[in-house]
Amino acid sequence: MRTRAILRTSAALWTAPVWVGIAVFYAVAKTGAYSDPVWPRHVSGQLDTSAAFGEQFSASAVLVPFLFAAAPALAVAAWWAGDGRRPWRTAAPPAALAVMALCVRIASDWPVAGAPVTAGHAPARCTGSAPRVCMAKTGGAVEDLDTVGREIATSLRRLEAAGVDVTVPTTVTDSLLYERELTRPPSTGATWWLPLTAEADRPDGDLAGIRHAVLLHSVSFPCAFPTALVPGASADWIVNHDAAVLWAAYEVGAQKPYLAWRTAEYGQLANGGEVLAKVRERAAKGRALPTAGQRTAWFEQEQAKACRLVPEPPAGRS
Repeated sequence: MRTRAILRTSAALWTAPVWVGIAVFYAVAKTGAYSDPVWPRHVSGQLDTSAAFGEQFSASAVLVPFLFAAAPALAVAAWWAGDGRRPWRTAAPPAALAVMALCVRIASDWPVAGAPVTAGHAPARCTGSAPRVCMAKTGGAVEDLDTVGREIATSLRRLEAAGVDVTVPTTVTDSLLYERELTRPPSTGATWWLPLTAEADRPDGDLAGIRHAVLLHSVSFPCAFPTALVPGASADWIVNHDAAVLWAAYEVGAQKPYLAWRTAEYGQLANGGEVLAKVRERAAKGRALPTAGQRTAWFEQEQAKACRLVPEPPAGRS
């Protein structure tokens, strides 16, 4: 009798997962197109999420589909292997349902193509100080780390020499280390996230994109501006704002990427070509002033005028 019981238990333990696995396979095949609700595709392991550079799937992303399949398999095995006098035989089905319900609840909060991931796992290599520059070690351009570090330091020095009030960050970090913008920490005064690998890996070897990124993080104004150009809204401030930044861009050799970016933005304005011409003209006048003190004073005046012209926010908004 003991031998038969052992064989029965062994058969149950081996065959239950097989049958449940077949059922899960067909369930997975049918849930691929589910988007409302989203949990069937997630608990079946169809996460539709590609891990970006330096990312890993979180523990919940791995455990939810595993437990959703394993819980009923183990419950069936426990039912077949036991007898009515064993309490775990009776407790196994409700326990499995509870685990499956918990998996459904967790997966219901995930977007269709957004299973939880953790970022920042890629190794980095750093150089220098004030600022310390770090690039992705396996991003494909780390051999240019010293060159990139010198480019950043030189750009900061040139902006300071031109009279721009620059707060030098403690660290400049490669944005590739947090490739997905949603998972990337925001830049702060102490830490900047710049596309170092993306710009250093350009075929032409031009680092103007890095100088442009340094420029945009360095030049600040004593007021806030609209984050987007809105058709019909007053855009008088743009000429003075962009002329000041363009003047600073010339100081670090970042005028080409800056003008390319702003020209695309002006396309949202009815008089975009006129705005571009005025920006170029004002920046040229600032650059033509004979002394460094005059050029710095002009830059500060443009900043102040841009702030005076910025429109007031609509009533009820701050």
